[in-house]
Amino acid sequence: MSRIPSADSLIRRKMVGIEGMCSICGEGPESVEHLFTSCWVAMMVWNHICNWTRVQRFFAFSFRDLIEVHEHVGLKGKAKLVFQGIVIISCWAIWRARNKRRFEGIDVKIVEVISEIKSLGFLWASSRAKLSRLSWSDWCKYEIV
Repeated sequence: MSRIPSADSLIRRKMVGIEGMCSICGEGPESVEHLFTSCWVAMMVWNHICNWTRVQRFFAFSFRDLIEVHEHVGLKGKAKLVFQGIVIISCWAIWRARNKRRFEGIDVKIVEVISEIKSLGFLWASSRAKLSRLSWSDWCKYEIV
């Protein structure tokens, strides 16, 4: 995952003037693993996603664990595909929150990250995951199948 321009990756590439601490929490070195698995913001996002989708809480130790988590949460068929999409969208939302904090100085609000995940997820699920009859209220309650 060294292609993702986290602070540690940029420092390894000899970029000058890079602050090495996590842009979101400031509590650890900004690596891909920290941003997506051990940063307290990411952990709160994953807890919310598990509660919302009614999937048992999981712990990811690496970015690869996250990308493959849909294989290990007991889902099948369309539910598994939708959960995989939600994980990918969640990673994107966490990354966008990181960029807003780093480049615009905007504080990360968990509620806004979750809102973005649900909004983008609904658009994706209703158009690309072939859930065209999905309503917003069903999506918010995660009643998809």
